[in-house]
Amino acid sequence: MSLFPGNMERRKLLHLPYAMALAATALIFLVIGLGIGLAQPYVSQSVSKVTGPSQFTWTYGTVSLGPRTGGYSIYLYFYTVGIGTLSSGISVNGQVYQLFLPTGISFSVSIIWQNTTVSSFSSSGLRSCNAQPYIFTPQGPYAEQNFSCP
Repeated sequence: MSLFPGNMERRKLLHLPYAMALAATALIFLVIGLGIGLAQPYVSQSVSKVTGPSQFTWTYGTVSLGPRTGGYSIYLYFYTVGIGTLSSGISVNGQVYQLFLPTGISFSVSIIWQNTTVSSFSSSGLRSCNAQPYIFTPQGPYAEQNFSCP
């Protein structure tokens, strides 16, 4: 038995707000966890799954401006209706590109190039051409394809 019986009950009353805050926080986290757990099957059904490495093709090759002079290639654009535009930068020497593309999908290909003979005051000098070959469909794990402006 305590010498001061009133102190024990006063301490219990002082701890009550902290205990209630702790219980409320635990309840909030429990509700959030249940919500995430119950929503998970619906979310996972709406996300497409990539199931294997054969879904993409490592595509690489060279890029040439063909008969054009006074410029260098910058980007290679691969466009398809279902995906949109995928691009690859072309290396510093202006000839080599590489990227992963979805396997079995046909892309129209464009080369974006910098015309260095155009005055920088009147134009940016960026030009594009439809690459040859214009339609490209990557197959297998690796595909080497060279592109050029006609």
